[in-house]
Parts: sequence; structure tokens; C-alpha cells
Amino acid sequence: MATKDVRDFGLVLTALLGLAPGLSAIASERFSTLSDGKFETQLERPETTSLVPGSAEMQTALKYFDELPFDVGERMQYLITYLGIRGGSAEAVIHHPVKSKDGWSMRVTGEVKSAEWYSWITRVHDAVEAVLSPAQDYRPLQFFMNQQESKYFNTKLVQFDWTAGKVQQKERRKDKEAKSETFELVPNTKDGVGALYYLRQEIDKHPKDATFEFPIFTSDKTWTGKVKFLRSEKRKVLGQEFETDVYALDTQFGGLLQQEGDVRVWFTQDKRRLPVYIQANVAFGYIEVELVEWEQGFANPAKKTIFPKIERKKD
Repeated sequence: MATKDVRDFGLVLTALLGLAPGLSAIASERFSTLSDGKFETQLERPETTSLVPGSAEMQTALKYFDELPFDVGERMQYLITYLGIRGGSAEAVIHHPVKSKDGWSMRVTGEVKSAEWYSWITRVHDAVEAVLSPAQDYRPLQFFMNQQESKYFNTKLVQFDWTAGKVQQKERRKDKEAKSETFELVPNTKDGVGALYYLRQEIDKHPKDATFEFPIFTSDKTWTGKVKFLRSEKRKVLGQEFETDVYALDTQFGGLLQQEGDVRVWFTQDKRRLPVYIQANVAFGYIEVELVEWEQGFANPAKKTIFPKIERKKD
């Protein structure tokens, strides 16, 4: 593949999971369990302030998670294959709630990293961080993405001003001047990270015979995400068989995904609505994203059904 095609491939992997950069579930200075978090960042990542453990704000935030399909501390790790060949790994983690203008917000981080064998083509190591408000219908507040793909280094900071109705974006590539842009903020917009968690909570609210949609801001534009139920089926992942519902997400992101059609996501039918498998056709084949490890998290676990830890069986 050409350099640009490889770069697009990395962007697709990041977009598929809405992955997010940052720290581990206990907020250590690591981007994820996939690496040591050492990145050549072109823009400084804004600091976030975690809520004080035991404080009234923290108790309010954790109580809100009682009603959500996921917990603080949840970690999902995926194996990514391209045309049936292992291409890399991806991970998403929900961290301690952080302070924001809404009082508190959810912070999600993640990472996409290419497999070692793939480095002879190019090395992909992308990370993003999202701060969003589940209490405000998952509206995004801040999105930070750092891309390191072969010799391509790029950092993007997106801040959502809901009062002014504007999206402020700053982007810088290595050895180039930073570029700032302003976009209109469409009501009910999600970012690439919030869209996944929003779907986990939202899909059960819609009849399976009806398509629903919502705007997503990504790739410098606001796109319409259309969600449609396809079927229910058993899906074997990690040597375990899950009852799942399959949904098609027509992202209309443009580029590779727009050319080749929708992304399909297999959500478990239990209350967690775990995305255990994702498949997308792209211009140069297809990408599969399969859950290989899952940790439930630790916010008020006694008030929820405790699921066994899902972990890939060792060869």
C-alpha cells in the first residue's frame, strides 16, 4: 500500500473504535496497557483534573454510572486483522470522572498500535483522549488525538463550545506551523469516541425495525451516523459463544469507509452491550476488530451483575 493508504488505514482503525490516549484506569502516566505512553506529541495535551475520591462530586458521578451499561475502569482490548492477517491491537479505557463545566465528565482513553511484523511497511501508533458528558447525552467537551504513522506525526486538539455553538480545532504536523479552524457545532453532535458509548446505551431505546441517526464530528466535518438493526445471531469470540445483535453503522465519514459501505458491530444482548466484534469493508479489503480482553471496571460493582473476566485463551 502507498504511504497515504497506510495512513488512512490507521485513521480507519482509530475511527472504528472511537479510541481514545491517556492513562490507565488508575490514572498512571501510560496511554494504555499496549505501550509505555511515550509519544512525539506536536501539541500539548490539556490536563484534566480527576474528582477527589470520596467527595460529593465523585459520589454523584459514580452513582450516575449505576444506570449505564459500563463502569469506570472498564477496559476493552481488541485484535485487529486486515484481510485475515493480524495488523495490530486496540484498547479503550474508561477513567475516573474528571471536573468540567458540566460538574463532572467521563474520560475515555485508548490506543491503536500496529503489530511488530507490520513495521516493515509502516509503524502505526495512534492515541486519542475524549472528555464527554454522559449526563448531557454524551456531548463531547474535548478530544485530543496523536498520530505516529511511519514518518507522519500529527496532533489534533478539538474543543466543543456548546455555549457559543462552535467547534475549535487546532492541528499541527511535525515541522509545520499549527493550524486553527472553527466549525459550526450541530446540536446533538457526538465525537468518534462518544458515539460508541452512546450506542451502547441508546440502541435498546429504539425499535429494531426503525433506523435512527445522529451527527458525529470527525475528520474536520460533521457527518450523519445512521444506525440500523440487521439480525440477532450467536458469535464466537475468545472461545466463548455470545448471543449478539448485529447493527450496521453507516458513518458517511467519506474516504475509504464512504466508498465501501457501512461498519457492522456485534453487540452482546446482555445489559453491558459489549461490542465484541466489528467488521468494515474498506477500499483495499476489509478490517476485522475482535475483543480479546475485557475488564468490567470497579464503580459500585455490587449494584450490577458481575460478569466473568473475558480474556483470550493462551495458545
